[in-house]
Amino acid sequence: MKISIVIPVYNEAAALSACLEAIARQTVRPHEVLVVDNNSTDGTAAIAESFDFVRLLREPRQGVIHARASGFDAARGDIIARIDADSILPANWLESVEAVFADDRIDAVSGVAQYYNVAMAPVFNAIDLFFRRRLSWQLKDRVYLWGANMAMRRSAWQLVKPHLCDKSGIHEDYDIAIHL
Repeated sequence: MKISIVIPVYNEAAALSACLEAIARQTVRPHEVLVVDNNSTDGTAAIAESFDFVRLLREPRQGVIHARASGFDAARGDIIARIDADSILPANWLESVEAVFADDRIDAVSGVAQYYNVAMAPVFNAIDLFFRRRLSWQLKDRVYLWGANMAMRRSAWQLVKPHLCDKSGIHEDYDIAIHL
């Protein structure tokens, strides 16, 4: 199974190295890692280029919607994984993604996050988890995707892409989930 990791970035120089180092420590290597620079002015692109496994793309249209779409369109893997530049993946993250997508009935998946760069992180994580569980309960059988930790089949991306919103202010990850 080929997995492409897409990371949309805008002025993420402070966080990107740790994110890419965590990808380098994966127990399963990704097929490719695409960092999509969305007009950064802080050296983000240079950091991405310093990792030999990264393919740097540039998206001139400002906004995560455009950066995400450029990365997803350029991805060559069977599975497109989407994370944020401040995501620090556990070493078995790609292994877990592979295990989930071994079930061919699954088109997309999203996971939890643990915040590490906020004051009182354990309290913040507990509050965040409470609200995510409440949202899941309210959505009942509908699912939402969270852009900082999600993956989907490239075939699913191709199906939903023509129907997605391209206006700012829309949560691009929720928009994908709605259309799936």
